Amino acid sequence: MYTSDEYKKILRKNLLGFALAAAFFAFFGWVYEKFSHEVYSNYMIYAFLIPLILGVGVWLIPAITKRELPAAPVRQLYGGGVMMLTAGSIVKGVLDIYGTSNQKIVLYPVLGIGMIAVAVTADFIRRKKQKRNRQNLSEGEEVL
Repeated sequence: MYTSDEYKKILRKNLLGFALAAAFFAFFGWVYEKFSHEVYSNYMIYAFLIPLILGVGVWLIPAITKRELPAAPVRQLYGGGVMMLTAGSIVKGVLDIYGTSNQKIVLYPVLGIGMIAVAVTADFIRRKKQKRNRQNLSEGEEVL
């Protein structure tokens, strides 16, 4: 369990990190569109929404509800999944603007969603085990 200061530090770090990523990708998309000779891609324009919604939006939940934070590996895997989806959106936008395609682009969303799913599942399993352990301890049973 985290102290109050550690809890706030982790929340602030993640919220700020995803907010800066969203701002960077919004600016990057804007600059790229300026020099794309009036060829646009929604993947490039809206790439900033991925870290904004899946990053800032999701991290606001424990900030508001004071819910227990996921373990560090889960946070890192989840963040990597969000960034994988964002990178895939940027690459797809670049390919659209360039006027080409690539079949390997499908790996970005598959890997990104897979990483997020593994992170959410691992956190769910950890929370379930902790709840079961707390119940066993409250009933007076010994937990190994």
